[in-house]
Amino acid sequence: MSMLRRFAAGLRGLLRKSRIERELDEELRGYLEASVEEHRRAGLGRDEALRAARLEMGSLDAVKDEVRRVGWETALETVWQDIRYGARALRHHPGFACAAILTLALGIGANSAIFSVVSSVLLRPLPYPVPDRLVSLAGGQSFPDIMDLAEQSTSFADLGASGGWPLDLVGEGEPERIDGELVAGNLFRALGVPPLLGRTFSEEDDRARAAVAVVSHDFWRAHLGSDRAALGRQLNLSGAAYTVIGVMPPGFRMPFFSFRSQVWIPFRTGYPEAVEARGAHFLRAAGRLRDGTGLREAQAELNVIGRHIGELNPTDAREFTLRDLREDVVGAVRAPLFILLGAVSLVLLIACGNFASLLLARGVARRQEMRVRHALGAGRARLMRQMLTESALLSLIGGGVGVLLAKPGVALLVRLMPRELPTFHPVAIDSRTMIVTLAVSLATGLVFGMAPALHLWEAREANLSGARSTEGRSPLRRALVVAELALAAVLLIGAGLLIRSFWQLRNVALGFEPRGVLTLRLTLPASRYESISAQESFLARLDEGLRTTPGAAAAGLVSELPLTGWRMMHNMIVEGQAPVPEGAEPEIYTHEISPGYFAAMGTPLRLGRGIDDQDASTSPRVGVVNEAFVRRFFPDRSPLGARARWARGEPNAWMTIVGVAADARFETLEEDQPPTIYTPSTQKQQPWKRWTSVVVRSQSGDPMLLADSVRRQVWRLDARLPITNVTSMSAVMQESVGERRFNLILLSAFAALAIVLAALGVYGVLAHLVAQRSREVGVRMALGAQPSDIFWLMIRQGLPLIGWGVLGGALGALLVTRVLRSLLYGVGAADPATFGAAIAGLALVGLLASFIPARRALRVDPAITLRDE
Repeated sequence: MSMLRRFAAGLRGLLRKSRIERELDEELRGYLEASVEEHRRAGLGRDEALRAARLEMGSLDAVKDEVRRVGWETALETVWQDIRYGARALRHHPGFACAAILTLALGIGANSAIFSVVSSVLLRPLPYPVPDRLVSLAGGQSFPDIMDLAEQSTSFADLGASGGWPLDLVGEGEPERIDGELVAGNLFRALGVPPLLGRTFSEEDDRARAAVAVVSHDFWRAHLGSDRAALGRQLNLSGAAYTVIGVMPPGFRMPFFSFRSQVWIPFRTGYPEAVEARGAHFLRAAGRLRDGTGLREAQAELNVIGRHIGELNPTDAREFTLRDLREDVVGAVRAPLFILLGAVSLVLLIACGNFASLLLARGVARRQEMRVRHALGAGRARLMRQMLTESALLSLIGGGVGVLLAKPGVALLVRLMPRELPTFHPVAIDSRTMIVTLAVSLATGLVFGMAPALHLWEAREANLSGARSTEGRSPLRRALVVAELALAAVLLIGAGLLIRSFWQLRNVALGFEPRGVLTLRLTLPASRYESISAQESFLARLDEGLRTTPGAAAAGLVSELPLTGWRMMHNMIVEGQAPVPEGAEPEIYTHEISPGYFAAMGTPLRLGRGIDDQDASTSPRVGVVNEAFVRRFFPDRSPLGARARWARGEPNAWMTIVGVAADARFETLEEDQPPTIYTPSTQKQQPWKRWTSVVVRSQSGDPMLLADSVRRQVWRLDARLPITNVTSMSAVMQESVGERRFNLILLSAFAALAIVLAALGVYGVLAHLVAQRSREVGVRMALGAQPSDIFWLMIRQGLPLIGWGVLGGALGALLVTRVLRSLLYGVGAADPATFGAAIAGLALVGLLASFIPARRALRVDPAITLRDE
């Protein structure tokens, strides 16, 4: 056993010297052979000696386990020593540590905040069971088309559709408008999310026109007191009684339209007028494919069904295109979000460049320390491991601080995010974001800590010779600064393009004047305003009352308010135009307005007259068209006196064109208004069109001062009518560019942060250069150099860095800014003015960053320098 103890002690020594475990097995095999020979010399045969040796080897298992444990403990103890040593070194140099941690925290924190948005919107699956089986139909669909597809298709396990439908909640205090949706077919069953309470309705409920409702969890909590016995409660929605049959779980959302819908009702019950309206394409459809059916097979079947529907309904022939539901929901926002993620990644790279530069500068100060440690026996690997441990420690602390900074950043992003962003999951610093942040922090510490470690080792011979350091002139640090400036230039040019684009968009000709206009929305419930005469009577009395509102300069009504996303189009026949096949008539935008609308909105009339009080329900039908209408149908003559009618309306219901109004932006600020006709609200032709918006121009300039007076005018006529969307037209315009403003603010913030970090990089290099060249500066001044000569000598050190940086940034921006084309309006991706301004601005920032170190060089005392020599 003495040999066994000696062998165990030897193994411990091996592992304490960090030998690999393979050597342990080699030693064990050697011991086995030695033991067999020892037993054979004692007189045993080979087999007996082998058995005896193996019995002794069995007692070595515990020794082997102990050796492994000691080896791991030794390795961990070594790592822990490196961490403790690194922490002490950082504690003794708090300025360097704080600068490195803050630099990384800014870059990592910004990345964590943006990644949390990308993760919520793009990376997480849709919150439905087996979401890869869900598909959608591109574009809007009509109720009859959805029913035909559901009946004739065999590719879908379930198919349904929904459409936004505001509802008036009456009976609990002041009337309230809530976001609702009409549901057709088996949409709930297709999505596959079970209700929290009760049940959802299906196609059978829709077919029976059952007055039932499914409510969201938020509605259940806010309006039903979270009462689990709320099933069976009656809700007065838009003048009709609906029975609550189900409550959806928290966070449930339909994939389309308003992501804040609170109540869902059957289509046939909520909108019976559109059950046969094959041309009313305002529903969005989603379905679940049967197992074994692919998207291509389902599309082939829909092509056949679409042709069959077109043959039966030639005036409403349609093509149905299937898309992956996730792609349909998030496809439009993928490119902008990835652009923001790419931009914030550039900020992180700039921060990493500064981090590496700081490590290089710190390495110069530690050369004496490393030389001593090397002389005491520390090898290259040991010294590099120590430096990498310190850089990893810095990066992990920077990542932790970055997460702390990211939390308020995420809260700010949530407030800035446009309403259209499809966030099915909460935007927060979740486990996925924490894992990514940890990985980025470690990678940053190891990758960007490796270069300074290698650079320090390569310069060890110069250190040993006692030569003065020339690190201030290090090509590596200079290259880092040039790269930082180039990346900052790319971000600055990108932000400049968005700023110019936003400016162009804000100054586009609107066709109306939004300042000083109050807006609000009304929807007349079918139970009290089913007939056209009832609607016309209410709107005429409301219009008359609004004109007499104290403080109102002008007032009017419009069915679809500009820039809100609401639109209505009809196929139209224009008298005197070449006939077209039935169903191929041109689609014209249509808006019902009152006589005071054009004055209230500030829309100028180009020709003829507008709608006035003479255009009553008993008067001949009239209409006012816009300039786009004239350009299309009357390019060479006046449209006044010409007639037009709806292709699906009464054959003799001709409208005489009495005026031409300026083109107005109704859809978005980017899109010109297509051909449009305005008709009097007192000459309605569609009884189902029961909604209207009020517009009132204020005499004082602040439209919100009129809000209470306008509410009283409405409730004087109908106290049960909910009033919603009370805001100014300027606010509506601001919301219409919410997505552009979101992208602009973030990219501008990233560009500003990049400029600051790049300027700090320039400052750091030149400040270190001044410190390294203080002897030279002292000698020059002693020999008679003027302060201006010394100043410009130092400034010239930074000019090549700035020049190469902005040049590289400009060339890189020519390639990178192409991805911004989808976000630009009225400006090219290579706009010379933007490039010139951005380059000049960044060069100026670089010069300012060079100014302080250059001034510091003037304070060098030549007497002290020469005395030191």
